[in-house]
Formats: sequence, structure tokens, C-alpha cells
Amino acid sequence: MDFHFLIATERSGSNLITKMMDAHPNICGPAPLHILRVIGMEIHKYGDLRQEKAWEKFVSDMLALANSEFAKWNKNFTRAELEGMAEPGDVPTFCRKIYEAEAAASGKSILFVKELWTHRYLSFLQWCFPEAKYIYLVRDPRDMALSWRNNEVHMGGVVAGARQWMQDQSQTLPNFSALEGAGKGHLVRYEDLVSKSELELTKICKFLGVDYSALMLEFHKKKLTKENAKKNPLWKNLATEVISDNFHKYRTELNDREIAIIEYSCWRVMQFFGYKAESKMPLLKSLRPKDANELHKEEVSKYPAKPQQRIHDQIQKQRRAAMKIHRAFAS
Repeated sequence: MDFHFLIATERSGSNLITKMMDAHPNICGPAPLHILRVIGMEIHKYGDLRQEKAWEKFVSDMLALANSEFAKWNKNFTRAELEGMAEPGDVPTFCRKIYEAEAAASGKSILFVKELWTHRYLSFLQWCFPEAKYIYLVRDPRDMALSWRNNEVHMGGVVAGARQWMQDQSQTLPNFSALEGAGKGHLVRYEDLVSKSELELTKICKFLGVDYSALMLEFHKKKLTKENAKKNPLWKNLATEVISDNFHKYRTELNDREIAIIEYSCWRVMQFFGYKAESKMPLLKSLRPKDANELHKEEVSKYPAKPQQRIHDQIQKQRRAAMKIHRAFAS
């Protein structure tokens, strides 16, 4: 079975492209349970996974992640099923079989998986899925910063969003350049995806080696997609057809100061993706870090983050506190 991944540096748009791919007759794009993100970033904290106790904890965490209420899959797992998926320590086989089980339950033969922060565990993904290709989705940082401010789970406003955008792109681009050079990376702008959906999806399908299907634009009609759209306010648009002009909202919802500071913070990387600054160049050149810091200070108190109780966040927090001694140094 072929595996492919979405390098998601844009949160809401990444769910859209995943559901578009999931509507393809041969592609399974499961809703994000963040299994690979949690395991990929924390794998070293389990200790020697060839040992029984470490493997049991690993399987327990995988069971909790796979059956999470955060999003719904077609497949539900039992502990017995997971215990029979691989020998202790064989993480690649285990990870592959979880996703293969979901693809089988969906009647599909190809997997397309969305994950965040892939730059932090790309080597893990390549270990488990060496054949994978990667789609890199980017969005205008001004709209991303606005979306960040409007999301109650994020702390801060447009400055925090712009800084996150810069961090995501700056850390992802070196990885993507290597993937692209190896014929395993394809870049997509969110604005092109929604305004020229058929053209962009055709390009993606060609890159992945599959035929384009018009059903990809009917993703919103799928029962499971509708159910998942109700689970998270950020996913509500998945229950509707593509909103072709769903960008440049910053032009009416942000003021000139906010737009200028975002452009000042992101300018050089924006250019790489073809996004042009709208602020006058003398203004951008006059800005300094203190200007962004002052706005950020205003926004942090105005836009506090809402505490989360998501299982993948809980497991990741538990793993951070459970670092094990590497077997080479254990007495």
C-alpha cells in the first residue's frame, strides 16, 4: 500500500485538502488523530521498545490515540488487534498497519495522511514510510495570522500567528527542498487550491501517480466528513463545497498596523511563495522588532488560549515527563 503525507503548515486548509484527497475513489485521507506526530516526536522517551513494559505502554498510547474522540475513523481498534500488529520494537510495521486497517475499512488502496510539525520528525516518517511523497501546503501569512487570532486554542493574536508561520516555513523549507530535489515533494498554495481546485488537484494527482477524479470536489457529501465537521469549529467548512474566494480576509478584518507588522515579520519568506507586501516599502523599512513586540504584548492579554483536554496533547505531555535512559547507558 502506498503512503503519502501532507506537510501541514496551514491548519484549516490542510483539513480541506485531506478531505479532497479522501473523496478520491482510491485514496484514504483519514481525519487527523495526530498519531504519527505524537509518536514521532516522543518515540525516544519510551525506552527500549523491545522490552515488554515499554512496548505495553507504547501499545496503550497507540490504542488511546487511534480510538480518540478528537476525530472519527471508519475503523475502531481493540487492544488485541494492536498487540497482534507487530513484534515488540517493530514500530514501522505497527504504524503502517494501523493506517492500512483504516484504508481497508474505507475500501481504499492509497493513504494520504495530514500531520503538523513534520519538520520535527521527518526522519521518523521516512523510517516508517520510505516510499512516501509529500505535499507541502502553505497559506498567505496575513490570513494565517488572522485565523490564529480567531482560534480560541491559540494564545496571542496576529503577531503570534505570524511568528508561528515564520517558524513553520523556515524549519520546513530545508526539508522540503531536499524532498523536492528527490522528486518526493510538491508545493501548493492554499489560495490556488480553493480558487483553481480542479487544476491544482490534477497536478497533485499527477505527482502522486493517480488519475484525477471529479469526486474529489464532492468531499462535503461524504457521511464521515460531515460527522467530523461537527467535531471542531475549524472543520465546519468541510461540510460545504469549496469556498473559492476564501482568502484575503485580512484586507477587511485587520488594520494597517497589523498587516504591516505581519509583512515586516514574514517579508523575505513571503516572497519565496509569491506573496506580495501591500504596505508601502518606507513603512516596512521603518519598522523594528520593538514594534512587533509592543503589538504582541497587547494581544497576549486580549487573546488568551483556552485550555485543551485532547488525548494526543495529554499523551505528549506524559511522554515529556517520562524520558528513559538510552539502553547503551543503562546499568
